[in-house]
Amino acid sequence: MPLRYRSMLVLVPLASVCLAAVAGAQQPAAPPPAPPAPAQPAPSAPAVANAADLYRQAWSDTFSEAVFDDGYILADFKEEASWMPSAVVASQLAGAQPGILTLLKAVKVDPCDWGVAYDQGYDARVPHLSKLRVSARVLIADARRLIAKGDTQSVEDGVDRVAALILLSRHVKNDRLTLSSRTGQSLAAMGLGEGMRLARDNKLTEKTRKVLLDALHVIDTPDPCGLKDAVANEPVMLRTTIKRTCTGPSAAAMFWTKIGSKANTDVRARSGIDQMDGAAILRAVDSVDTMYREVLAAWDAPDAVQQIKAIETQKNDGGYGGVAVAVPTELQHNRVVLMRFRSLVAEAIRTISGQPAPVAPPPAAPGTAPPASGK
Repeated sequence: MPLRYRSMLVLVPLASVCLAAVAGAQQPAAPPPAPPAPAQPAPSAPAVANAADLYRQAWSDTFSEAVFDDGYILADFKEEASWMPSAVVASQLAGAQPGILTLLKAVKVDPCDWGVAYDQGYDARVPHLSKLRVSARVLIADARRLIAKGDTQSVEDGVDRVAALILLSRHVKNDRLTLSSRTGQSLAAMGLGEGMRLARDNKLTEKTRKVLLDALHVIDTPDPCGLKDAVANEPVMLRTTIKRTCTGPSAAAMFWTKIGSKANTDVRARSGIDQMDGAAILRAVDSVDTMYREVLAAWDAPDAVQQIKAIETQKNDGGYGGVAVAVPTELQHNRVVLMRFRSLVAEAIRTISGQPAPVAPPPAAPGTAPPASGK
Protein backbone atom coordinates (compact mmCIF):
# COMPACT_ATOMS: atom_id res chain seq x y z
CA MET A 1 0.00 0.00 0.00
CA PRO A 2 1.62 3.32 -1.01
CA LEU A 3 1.87 5.48 2.05
CA ARG A 4 3.49 8.86 2.39
CA TYR A 5 5.53 10.06 5.31
CA ARG A 6 4.90 13.11 7.46
CA SER A 7 6.90 14.78 10.19
CA MET A 8 4.96 14.91 13.41
CA LEU A 9 5.57 17.48 16.08
CA VAL A 10 5.11 17.11 19.77
CA LEU A 11 4.04 20.23 21.59
CA VAL A 12 5.26 20.18 25.17
CA PRO A 13 3.27 22.61 27.34
CA LEU A 14 5.32 24.83 29.60
CA ALA A 15 4.04 25.61 33.07
CA SER A 16 4.61 29.10 34.49
CA VAL A 17 4.24 30.44 38.01
CA CYS A 18 3.06 34.00 38.68
CA LEU A 19 3.91 35.67 42.04
CA ALA A 20 2.08 38.77 43.28
CA ALA A 21 3.12 41.02 46.19
CA VAL A 22 0.40 42.63 48.25
CA ALA A 23 1.21 45.73 50.25
CA GLY A 24 -0.96 46.94 53.12
CA ALA A 25 -1.01 49.11 56.19
CA GLN A 26 0.92 48.18 59.29
CA GLN A 27 -1.02 45.44 61.12
CA PRO A 28 -0.80 44.40 64.78
CA ALA A 29 1.63 41.64 65.52
CA ALA A 30 0.22 38.33 64.38
CA PRO A 31 -0.07 35.41 66.79
CA PRO A 32 2.64 32.78 66.63
CA PRO A 33 2.25 30.56 63.54
CA ALA A 34 0.72 27.15 63.94
CA PRO A 35 3.10 24.18 63.92
CA PRO A 36 3.86 22.99 60.37
CA ALA A 37 1.75 20.12 59.06
CA PRO A 38 3.48 16.77 58.79
CA ALA A 39 5.40 16.39 55.53
CA GLN A 40 3.48 14.60 52.78
CA PRO A 41 5.16 12.35 50.26
CA ALA A 42 5.70 13.93 46.86
CA PRO A 43 3.07 12.90 44.32
CA SER A 44 4.26 10.33 41.85
CA ALA A 45 4.93 11.49 38.32
CA PRO A 46 1.88 11.12 36.08
CA ALA A 47 1.95 8.09 33.85
CA VAL A 48 2.73 8.72 30.19
CA ALA A 49 -0.54 8.48 28.32
CA ASN A 50 0.98 7.63 24.94
CA ALA A 51 4.22 5.78 24.25
CA ALA A 52 4.56 7.68 20.96
CA ASP A 53 5.39 10.82 22.95
CA LEU A 54 8.32 9.07 24.65
CA TYR A 55 9.60 7.75 21.33
CA ARG A 56 9.57 11.24 19.86
CA GLN A 57 11.34 12.54 22.96
CA ALA A 58 14.06 9.92 22.47
CA TRP A 59 14.48 10.66 18.78
CA SER A 60 14.76 14.42 19.34
CA ASP A 61 17.10 14.31 22.34
CA THR A 62 19.93 16.79 21.82
CA PHE A 63 22.65 14.24 22.54
CA SER A 64 21.02 11.42 20.61
CA GLU A 65 19.22 12.74 17.54
CA ALA A 66 22.20 12.05 15.25
CA VAL A 67 21.99 8.29 15.85
CA PHE A 68 18.25 8.34 15.16
CA ASP A 69 18.64 9.87 11.72
CA ASP A 70 16.74 7.66 9.27
CA GLY A 71 19.89 6.59 7.45
CA TYR A 72 22.11 6.02 10.48
CA ILE A 73 24.42 2.98 9.94
CA LEU A 74 22.01 1.78 7.25
CA ALA A 75 24.79 1.02 4.78
CA ASP A 76 27.06 -0.74 7.30
CA PHE A 77 24.64 -2.59 9.58
CA LYS A 78 24.42 -6.37 9.31
CA GLU A 79 22.43 -8.82 11.41
CA GLU A 80 25.03 -11.57 10.99
CA ALA A 81 26.73 -12.61 14.22
CA SER A 82 30.18 -11.34 13.25
CA TRP A 83 29.09 -7.74 12.73
CA MET A 84 30.16 -5.17 15.31
CA PRO A 85 29.75 -1.40 15.33
CA SER A 86 32.89 0.48 14.37
CA ALA A 87 34.85 2.45 16.97
CA VAL A 88 33.29 5.66 15.67
CA VAL A 89 29.76 4.26 15.88
CA ALA A 90 30.47 2.81 19.34
CA SER A 91 31.55 6.26 20.52
CA GLN A 92 28.43 7.84 19.06
CA LEU A 93 26.22 5.27 20.75
CA ALA A 94 27.92 5.82 24.10
CA GLY A 95 27.15 9.51 23.80
CA ALA A 96 23.55 8.88 22.81
CA GLN A 97 22.54 7.07 26.00
CA PRO A 98 19.98 9.70 27.11
CA GLY A 99 17.87 9.00 24.03
CA ILE A 100 18.45 5.26 24.14
CA LEU A 101 17.40 5.08 27.80
CA THR A 102 14.23 7.00 26.94
CA LEU A 103 13.62 4.43 24.20
CA LEU A 104 13.89 1.67 26.82
CA LYS A 105 11.13 3.39 28.78
CA ALA A 106 8.92 3.91 25.73
CA VAL A 107 8.77 0.23 24.81
CA LYS A 108 7.18 -0.58 28.18
CA VAL A 109 4.37 1.97 27.90
CA ASP A 110 0.90 1.28 26.55
CA PRO A 111 -0.92 2.35 24.51
CA CYS A 112 0.99 3.70 21.54
CA ASP A 113 -0.97 5.88 19.13
CA TRP A 114 0.94 7.50 16.27
CA GLY A 115 -2.02 9.59 15.13
CA VAL A 116 -2.33 8.17 11.62
CA ALA A 117 -4.60 10.42 9.53
CA TYR A 118 -6.94 7.77 8.15
CA ASP A 119 -9.06 10.41 6.43
CA GLN A 120 -6.16 10.85 4.01
CA GLY A 121 -6.51 7.29 2.72
CA TYR A 122 -3.42 6.09 0.87
CA ASP A 123 -1.87 9.52 1.41
CA ALA A 124 -1.69 8.97 5.18
CA ARG A 125 1.86 9.47 6.36
CA VAL A 126 3.70 7.17 8.75
CA PRO A 127 7.11 8.71 9.48
CA HIS A 128 7.42 6.69 12.67
CA LEU A 129 8.11 3.51 10.68
CA SER A 130 11.48 4.73 9.44
CA LYS A 131 12.29 5.93 12.96
CA LEU A 132 11.40 2.54 14.41
CA ARG A 133 13.64 0.85 11.84
CA VAL A 134 16.62 3.00 12.78
CA SER A 135 15.78 2.45 16.46
CA ALA A 136 16.07 -1.30 15.86
CA ARG A 137 19.52 -0.89 14.32
CA VAL A 138 20.60 1.36 17.19
CA LEU A 139 19.36 -1.09 19.83
CA ILE A 140 21.19 -4.05 18.28
CA ALA A 141 24.38 -2.07 17.68
CA ASP A 142 24.36 -0.75 21.24
CA ALA A 143 23.58 -4.21 22.61
CA ARG A 144 26.58 -5.69 20.83
CA ARG A 145 28.80 -2.81 21.98
CA LEU A 146 27.82 -3.41 25.59
CA ILE A 147 27.88 -7.21 25.57
CA ALA A 148 31.36 -7.17 24.03
CA LYS A 149 32.65 -5.44 27.18
CA GLY A 150 32.04 -8.67 29.08
CA ASP A 151 31.36 -7.34 32.57
CA THR A 152 28.10 -8.34 34.21
CA GLN A 153 26.44 -4.90 34.18
CA SER A 154 27.29 -4.22 30.54
CA VAL A 155 25.98 -7.62 29.44
CA GLU A 156 22.74 -7.06 31.36
CA ASP A 157 22.37 -3.62 29.80
CA GLY A 158 22.96 -5.11 26.37
CA VAL A 159 20.29 -7.76 26.86
CA ASP A 160 17.89 -5.03 28.01
CA ARG A 161 18.27 -3.49 24.56
CA VAL A 162 17.52 -6.76 22.80
CA ALA A 163 14.39 -7.17 24.93
CA ALA A 164 13.44 -3.57 24.11
CA LEU A 165 13.55 -4.34 20.40
CA ILE A 166 11.21 -7.28 20.89
CA LEU A 167 8.76 -5.09 22.80
CA LEU A 168 9.06 -2.19 20.36
CA SER A 169 7.57 -4.32 17.58
CA ARG A 170 4.07 -4.30 19.06
CA HIS A 171 3.87 -0.50 19.02
CA VAL A 172 2.76 -0.49 15.39
CA LYS A 173 -0.43 -2.39 16.21
CA ASN A 174 -2.69 0.64 16.58
CA ASP A 175 -1.82 1.87 13.07
CA ARG A 176 -4.11 -0.76 11.53
CA LEU A 177 -2.02 -0.68 8.36
CA THR A 178 -0.49 -3.78 6.79
CA LEU A 179 2.74 -1.88 6.10
CA SER A 180 3.04 -1.10 9.81
CA SER A 181 2.18 -4.61 10.98
CA ARG A 182 4.64 -6.23 8.60
CA THR A 183 7.31 -3.73 9.69
CA GLY A 184 6.65 -4.62 13.32
CA GLN A 185 7.05 -8.32 12.58
CA SER A 186 10.35 -7.75 10.79
CA LEU A 187 11.71 -5.67 13.67
CA ALA A 188 10.65 -8.29 16.18
CA ALA A 189 12.38 -10.94 14.08
CA MET A 190 15.62 -8.98 14.44
CA GLY A 191 15.28 -9.04 18.23
CA LEU A 192 14.28 -12.72 18.28
CA GLY A 193 17.28 -13.66 16.18
CA GLU A 194 19.62 -11.69 18.43
CA GLY A 195 18.18 -13.29 21.57
CA MET A 196 18.46 -16.82 20.15
CA ARG A 197 22.05 -16.19 19.14
CA LEU A 198 22.92 -15.12 22.69
CA ALA A 199 21.25 -18.27 24.03
CA ARG A 200 23.06 -20.56 21.61
CA ASP A 201 26.39 -18.88 22.45
CA ASN A 202 25.73 -19.48 26.17
CA LYS A 203 25.89 -15.76 26.95
CA LEU A 204 22.70 -15.63 29.02
CA THR A 205 22.48 -15.84 32.79
CA GLU A 206 19.27 -16.77 34.55
CA LYS A 207 18.61 -13.07 35.06
CA THR A 208 19.12 -12.05 31.44
CA ARG A 209 17.28 -15.13 30.20
CA LYS A 210 14.26 -14.03 32.23
CA VAL A 211 14.46 -10.50 30.78
CA LEU A 212 14.21 -11.90 27.26
CA LEU A 213 11.49 -14.41 28.14
CA ASP A 214 9.40 -11.69 29.81
CA ALA A 215 9.55 -9.68 26.58
CA LEU A 216 8.75 -12.74 24.51
CA HIS A 217 5.68 -13.57 26.56
CA VAL A 218 4.32 -10.07 25.87
CA ILE A 219 4.32 -10.74 22.10
CA ASP A 220 3.37 -14.42 22.40
CA THR A 221 -0.20 -13.67 21.33
CA PRO A 222 -2.18 -14.70 18.27
CA ASP A 223 -1.40 -11.45 16.45
CA PRO A 224 0.98 -9.17 18.38
CA CYS A 225 1.46 -6.65 15.55
CA GLY A 226 -2.21 -6.45 14.61
CA LEU A 227 -2.02 -7.86 11.08
CA LYS A 228 -5.62 -9.09 11.02
CA ASP A 229 -6.94 -5.68 12.09
CA ALA A 230 -4.74 -4.09 9.44
CA VAL A 231 -6.17 -6.36 6.75
CA ALA A 232 -9.68 -5.46 7.95
CA ASN A 233 -8.80 -1.78 7.50
CA GLU A 234 -7.62 -2.17 3.88
CA PRO A 235 -11.04 -1.75 2.25
CA VAL A 236 -11.73 1.27 4.46
CA MET A 237 -8.52 2.94 3.28
CA LEU A 238 -9.36 2.01 -0.32
CA ARG A 239 -12.83 3.55 -0.12
CA THR A 240 -11.46 6.69 1.53
CA THR A 241 -8.84 7.09 -1.20
CA ILE A 242 -11.38 6.66 -3.99
CA LYS A 243 -13.73 9.19 -2.40
CA ARG A 244 -10.91 11.72 -2.08
CA THR A 245 -9.25 11.35 -5.45
CA CYS A 246 -11.34 9.48 -8.02
CA THR A 247 -13.75 12.23 -8.93
CA GLY A 248 -14.77 14.15 -12.01
CA PRO A 249 -13.73 13.43 -15.61
CA SER A 250 -10.31 12.13 -14.52
CA ALA A 251 -11.66 9.59 -12.02
CA ALA A 252 -10.29 6.55 -13.86
CA ALA A 253 -6.91 8.19 -14.48
CA MET A 254 -6.62 9.07 -10.80
CA PHE A 255 -7.50 5.49 -9.86
CA TRP A 256 -4.53 4.19 -11.83
CA THR A 257 -2.26 6.87 -10.42
CA LYS A 258 -3.21 6.43 -6.77
CA ILE A 259 -4.22 2.79 -6.54
CA GLY A 260 -3.36 0.69 -9.58
CA SER A 261 -0.07 2.17 -10.70
CA LYS A 262 1.56 -1.27 -11.04
CA ALA A 263 -1.26 -2.85 -13.04
CA ASN A 264 -0.29 -4.23 -16.43
CA THR A 265 -2.25 -3.83 -19.65
CA ASP A 266 -4.17 -7.08 -19.13
CA VAL A 267 -5.30 -6.16 -15.62
CA ARG A 268 -6.39 -2.71 -16.78
CA ALA A 269 -8.44 -4.22 -19.59
CA ARG A 270 -10.11 -6.87 -17.42
CA SER A 271 -10.96 -4.42 -14.67
CA GLY A 272 -13.08 -2.14 -16.85
CA ILE A 273 -12.01 0.85 -14.73
CA ASP A 274 -11.40 3.02 -17.79
CA GLN A 275 -15.10 2.77 -18.63
CA MET A 276 -16.23 3.82 -15.13
CA ASP A 277 -16.89 7.25 -13.67
CA GLY A 278 -16.17 8.07 -10.04
CA ALA A 279 -19.57 6.92 -8.80
CA ALA A 280 -19.26 3.56 -10.55
CA ILE A 281 -15.76 3.02 -9.15
CA LEU A 282 -17.04 3.76 -5.67
CA ARG A 283 -19.99 1.38 -6.06
CA ALA A 284 -17.60 -1.38 -7.13
CA VAL A 285 -15.90 -1.15 -3.74
CA ASP A 286 -18.97 -2.85 -2.25
CA SER A 287 -17.78 -6.11 -3.83
CA VAL A 288 -14.30 -5.51 -2.42
CA ASP A 289 -15.90 -5.20 1.03
CA THR A 290 -17.56 -8.58 0.49
CA MET A 291 -14.21 -10.13 -0.41
CA TYR A 292 -12.57 -8.84 2.75
CA ARG A 293 -15.43 -10.05 4.92
CA GLU A 294 -14.88 -13.54 3.50
CA VAL A 295 -11.13 -13.29 4.12
CA LEU A 296 -11.66 -12.27 7.73
CA ALA A 297 -14.22 -15.02 8.26
CA ALA A 298 -11.61 -17.54 7.07
CA TRP A 299 -8.65 -15.96 8.89
CA ASP A 300 -8.71 -18.16 11.99
CA ALA A 301 -9.88 -21.37 10.34
CA PRO A 302 -7.59 -24.44 10.42
CA ASP A 303 -7.33 -24.24 6.62
CA ALA A 304 -7.15 -20.44 6.51
CA VAL A 305 -4.35 -20.29 3.95
CA GLN A 306 -6.19 -22.55 1.51
CA GLN A 307 -9.47 -20.65 1.92
CA ILE A 308 -7.82 -17.27 1.46
CA LYS A 309 -5.90 -18.53 -1.55
CA ALA A 310 -9.21 -19.54 -3.16
CA ILE A 311 -10.67 -16.10 -2.41
CA GLU A 312 -7.67 -14.37 -3.94
CA THR A 313 -7.90 -16.56 -7.04
CA GLN A 314 -11.58 -15.62 -7.38
CA LYS A 315 -10.59 -11.96 -6.98
CA ASN A 316 -8.03 -12.15 -9.78
CA ASP A 317 -10.61 -13.88 -12.00
CA GLY A 318 -13.04 -10.99 -11.58
CA GLY A 319 -15.37 -12.62 -9.08
CA TYR A 320 -15.41 -9.52 -6.88
CA GLY A 321 -15.66 -6.91 -9.61
CA GLY A 322 -13.29 -4.70 -11.56
CA VAL A 323 -11.90 -2.68 -8.67
CA ALA A 324 -10.89 -5.87 -6.87
CA VAL A 325 -9.11 -7.05 -10.03
CA ALA A 326 -7.12 -3.83 -10.17
CA VAL A 327 -6.28 -3.44 -6.48
CA PRO A 328 -3.00 -5.15 -5.51
CA THR A 329 -3.41 -7.41 -2.49
CA GLU A 330 -1.34 -9.92 -0.55
CA LEU A 331 -4.15 -11.63 1.33
CA GLN A 332 -2.79 -15.17 1.34
CA HIS A 333 0.78 -13.98 1.83
CA ASN A 334 -0.21 -11.91 4.87
CA ARG A 335 -1.78 -14.97 6.50
CA VAL A 336 1.33 -17.05 5.78
CA VAL A 337 3.57 -14.30 7.17
CA LEU A 338 1.63 -14.31 10.42
CA MET A 339 1.92 -18.11 10.69
CA ARG A 340 5.68 -17.92 10.19
CA PHE A 341 6.03 -15.11 12.70
CA ARG A 342 4.15 -17.04 15.37
CA SER A 343 6.36 -20.05 14.70
CA LEU A 344 9.44 -17.85 15.09
CA VAL A 345 8.19 -16.55 18.45
CA ALA A 346 7.60 -20.13 19.62
CA GLU A 347 11.09 -21.14 18.46
CA ALA A 348 12.63 -18.19 20.30
CA ILE A 349 10.84 -19.11 23.53
CA ARG A 350 12.08 -22.71 23.26
CA THR A 351 15.63 -21.69 22.42
CA ILE A 352 16.01 -18.99 25.06
CA SER A 353 14.36 -21.06 27.79
CA GLY A 354 16.50 -24.08 26.89
CA GLN A 355 13.61 -26.32 25.90
CA PRO A 356 14.28 -29.11 23.40
CA ALA A 357 13.05 -28.67 19.85
CA PRO A 358 9.72 -30.38 19.15
CA VAL A 359 9.88 -33.83 17.61
CA ALA A 360 8.81 -33.81 13.97
CA PRO A 361 5.67 -35.85 13.27
CA PRO A 362 6.12 -39.06 11.29
CA PRO A 363 5.66 -38.76 7.52
CA ALA A 364 2.12 -39.14 6.25
CA ALA A 365 1.12 -42.51 4.85
CA PRO A 366 1.13 -42.77 1.07
CA GLY A 367 -1.97 -41.28 -0.48
CA THR A 368 -2.78 -39.07 2.52
CA ALA A 369 -1.98 -35.47 3.34
CA PRO A 370 -1.07 -34.01 6.74
CA PRO A 371 -3.76 -31.79 8.29
CA ALA A 372 -3.48 -28.15 7.27
CA SER A 373 -3.23 -25.48 9.90
CA GLY A 374 -3.99 -21.80 9.59
CA LYS A 375 -2.72 -20.98 13.06
